[in-house]
Amino acid sequence: QQGGDLHTGSCPQGIARKGHYGSFLMDDMDLIFQIINTAHKKCNVPITAKMRIFPDEQKTLQYAKMLQDAGAQLLTVHGRTRDNKGATCTPADWNIIRKIKEHVSVPVIANGNISKFSDVEDCFKETGCDAVMSAEWLRRNPALFAGKDGESKDPFDLADEYLKFCKQHTTPISFIRAHMFKMLNGIPGGLQDNVYLRQN
Repeated sequence: QQGGDLHTGSCPQGIARKGHYGSFLMDDMDLIFQIINTAHKKCNVPITAKMRIFPDEQKTLQYAKMLQDAGAQLLTVHGRTRDNKGATCTPADWNIIRKIKEHVSVPVIANGNISKFSDVEDCFKETGCDAVMSAEWLRRNPALFAGKDGESKDPFDLADEYLKFCKQHTTPISFIRAHMFKMLNGIPGGLQDNVYLRQN
């Protein structure tokens, strides 16, 4: 099914601040309400939204409710604030995701702290969410959601399968390099042990 998603939970990079998009849109609730509400009224597809949390719990709940009231039919919640990033990044707050789930009536997808399949199971239990997503760790292990079997898949086999997809579908070399680095760096016999592979 097709749909439109307003991503106000994207990684808070400097370019997003300068362009006033992504998580920096969260500073302007009126504008976000107008965008989602207009899309909801004018488009013939479901409108969804992704958000980060605020340091203040009540403001976070208010923001989530606003997205729903504007017309968002599903919310994805990254349980970190905009400033919680980089080397000092701390774990996502599943407790506030649970509270958002209890505060709104639309489906909620939890995002954050999902590095292995057992995390998926734990997240469902702790948040009561309707679904779970992963971003960074899914790039490292594309089989993350394949259940327990996904954790035992050989990273080199996954990389080989990925390259076969790239042959079938035109893929920029920069994308391929980035994904291969995520999948094969930091594992036994990986790129860190074979520097020449990174150079070639």
